[in-house]
Amino acid sequence: MENARLFAELAEAKEWQEALIENAFDAVIAINQDKKITVFNRRAEEMLGWTAEEMAGKTVARLHADIRRAQELFELVNREGAVSDWEVELIDHEGDQIPGLLSSALIRDSQGTPTGQAGFIQDLRQSHLLEGRLRAMI
Repeated sequence: MENARLFAELAEAKEWQEALIENAFDAVIAINQDKKITVFNRRAEEMLGWTAEEMAGKTVARLHADIRRAQELFELVNREGAVSDWEVELIDHEGDQIPGLLSSALIRDSQGTPTGQAGFIQDLRQSHLLEGRLRAMI
């Protein structure tokens, strides 16, 4: 009986965490140490035009306009544990560049071994559009 209760609590906690990621205001993309996508939330789908199913297991490099900078970022997160507020240019499903503000953190297992990274990306298109309009007014 106790095991059933613990199993139910664990399942509920997992559902809650998945809902939290899925309903985040930012795009959430997680990768494993092989740089393969393991999480691609609803906001990432809206921002980049691919579905989570299409992106699962694909390399994250396909989303970056600058592969060298993406590699630098991956290595920095592995070394430092986290980065915040990196401006990145991503590529959407149509091949258009999408400006984003990326914060990323290293994911570790219970033994402290790195297992991947989680990225949280704000879409900067609206901000860039407003900045351009403001500059045009000056």
